[in-house]
Amino acid sequence: MNETRKKIIIQEIIYWKRNRLLPEHYCDYLLVLYSGGEEVKFTNSTRTPSRKTANYLYGIVVLLLFFTLFLNYFTQFAVGLQMGLTYFLLLSLISCTILFYKKNIHYQFPLIGSMVVLLLATIQTAKYMASEQEIVLYILLLVNCAIWFVLGKKMKFPHFLVSGILGLTVILYFIARLYSIF
Repeated sequence: MNETRKKIIIQEIIYWKRNRLLPEHYCDYLLVLYSGGEEVKFTNSTRTPSRKTANYLYGIVVLLLFFTLFLNYFTQFAVGLQMGLTYFLLLSLISCTILFYKKNIHYQFPLIGSMVVLLLATIQTAKYMASEQEIVLYILLLVNCAIWFVLGKKMKFPHFLVSGILGLTVILYFIARLYSIF
């Protein structure tokens, strides 16, 4: 095989590896096969962040989650201030998820964190707005589980899909039990 064809094939394999079109070990095998065992040097032009940057961003997400839990369970702020800060932290986590997605970092962790904070905010809102009407809480939880289900279906995340289905099933059971005589 002539050298120009080998270079083109090697560049394609590097592109596949960079964009995760094939598993990394397949790409490594193909690179060794077509390069004849020589070391292949390539530049990373797709701007994937370094491991240090990714760890820094994950640390920010963990701090936001801890701050949210601390805010909701260990402080005595006024309810309106607590809800406002929780929604601000929710928007911050959603922004982190979008940032992770754009920087080509695994964004499942901030997405899961966003959904947990959304669940906390939903429960807090239901307790504050309609503390004596359980059906409001159930409806908001149904909406939350529907969001999980749609995310699981659209993004092909089985953990969201299963969580949404189980949550919808359990909540519908409790609604049926609340309004019927068993």
